[in-house]
Amino acid sequence: MAKQITSNCNFIFGASDIKSLPNESAPEIAFAGRSNVGKSSLINLLINSKKAARVSSKPGCTRQINFYSMYDDKFRLVDLPGYGYSHAGKEEIIQYLNLIEYYLIQRENLRRVFVLIDSKGEVSFEQKAEILLEVLSSIPSFVGETFVIKCGSVTISDETLFYTFVHNVVLLKQLGINPVIVHDGEYEINSVLKMLGMDSKFVNGIRLTDKDTMKIIEMALCGSVNKKIVQHINSAGGSAIGLCGKDGNLIKAEKISTTLKEDRSNNIEKILDMGFIGRPTEINPDILFFIEESDFIPVIAPIGHGKNGETYHIDADSTASTIAIAVSASKMITFSDTGEEIDKIGGRKISVKNLNALIDCGKIQGEKFIGRLMAYTKMVEECAGVVHIVDGRIPNIMLDLFTENNSSISIVSDL
Repeated sequence: MAKQITSNCNFIFGASDIKSLPNESAPEIAFAGRSNVGKSSLINLLINSKKAARVSSKPGCTRQINFYSMYDDKFRLVDLPGYGYSHAGKEEIIQYLNLIEYYLIQRENLRRVFVLIDSKGEVSFEQKAEILLEVLSSIPSFVGETFVIKCGSVTISDETLFYTFVHNVVLLKQLGINPVIVHDGEYEINSVLKMLGMDSKFVNGIRLTDKDTMKIIEMALCGSVNKKIVQHINSAGGSAIGLCGKDGNLIKAEKISTTLKEDRSNNIEKILDMGFIGRPTEINPDILFFIEESDFIPVIAPIGHGKNGETYHIDADSTASTIAIAVSASKMITFSDTGEEIDKIGGRKISVKNLNALIDCGKIQGEKFIGRLMAYTKMVEECAGVVHIVDGRIPNIMLDLFTENNSSISIVSDL
């Protein structure tokens, strides 16, 4: 059960007109809805108080916007007056409706508005408040931290999933967390190659990539997919900037090879040159540190450059892990396109030691999957952070990470 936050909450101001609105020194989360819908009761429940927010037996009597400072003013809860059932006179109604309209449109530090409506659903008011409380009480401990988020193809290609993803990313930034987005784009790559009549051959789940194919991959990732994410983050109220590993010498890479057993009757393996497929060898985080101090959200395509000017396509998970290490991220969040990866690991929280044991004993198999897990464990060990593997098919799954019993697989240094 989440802990109430009474000792960290203070009523700071009640604004009855535009001139009396308090300063905008902290992010604000507002609650709106008709009179008597339960806004004040919800705030009181969140902060474990019966008197902090005024609850009236006679709806429509609130004449001001009430502000509550949380965690030494790291953020504020705002109780907006109800509408539709006011006992005020006509001129007074117009006055405070104008106040609410001005606040919602002009308030630059307003991050989110929760609109409370009447519901006959199975989730009780107390349960909703409990979930909201758990999320709100977790956020302050991550203010100023960096989250590296790897976005998968399913999330990008599904309209609903993509909409919730970009809005969640913008919310993180607005609440003082620094999201860094790394994306893949296999759906777009496959679509463009198919349209051009170019066949792909895969070895151990890795695409054989010649020079012409690499040009198409770069165009799809850096042009189409990257710009789509940037555009939608901007439309959701954020400010995003698109990057790839060539920008600011962000990602240096080297060619990789893989092995292929041609004859299953013996253990002889053939080493294959995969073309322009690489692994990250060095990150120059200067541009990311510069962006971190601004309001921009970096969106990074997993394209790296070699020492002789080659262009390499890099696995997005390896890219995200290496970037997370370079910027000392506290969390890496990777969106899985299927539930199979989550099912293979089993438990919801697992240490690096126990994960390696599952791989060594053969309970976790698959060269490509194990390669990604090794990238995750490296991040955990070098950053003392946490890697969350989430089901990318679930809308708003990122917000679930702020609850104690979240549905992600959490890889930690030690249990």
